[in-house]
Amino acid sequence: MKTKETENSHTTEALPEALQTEPSSLSAFDLSRTLSNKMNARITFLLVPLLVVAVLSLDADKGSFTGFQNQHIYTEMFDNMCTEVMKKRNITVKNRCKPINSLIRADTNMAKSICKRDGTVTSDQLFDVVKCCLKRSSPKYPNCQYEGFFSRQKITVKCEKRLPVHFVGSEKCRSEFTEFGYRSLE
Repeated sequence: MKTKETENSHTTEALPEALQTEPSSLSAFDLSRTLSNKMNARITFLLVPLLVVAVLSLDADKGSFTGFQNQHIYTEMFDNMCTEVMKKRNITVKNRCKPINSLIRADTNMAKSICKRDGTVTSDQLFDVVKCCLKRSSPKYPNCQYEGFFSRQKITVKCEKRLPVHFVGSEKCRSEFTEFGYRSLE
């Protein structure tokens, strides 16, 4: 880049190549392209930190109401949908197939109503719950296969700031999970 000294001061500043010519010979297209490139660089510089924060917040969601919603609330859930829903919502444990996950057929307001206080709380009312159990013959991650079981039951959740953040769990899907050393990972 060449430098051009401004008329009103003794400092020199670097100008983009397109701006180093006389203003009369500079096309509107060149000026627009130069300014656009500078703006794109600034926008990119600002967006990269935001992207990093967004990616890091994905893990943080696992202990939040947003994470609870993703893992445990689905109003349209049926027992034949476990494999599809678990994959679509990326419900895993450290990039492995999650052995057990319960999905509550309720809306977010119904789930929030359980948390009348913080701590571990059991619901007063019964909820429709679909428990998704990893099939013993399931291929390895990411091709996990699940079998669903429907029940109507009271549910127990951990509440923080009067919002559910963790499904405390219920009985195991099958006795074979203890053979593999799995504990309730809900």
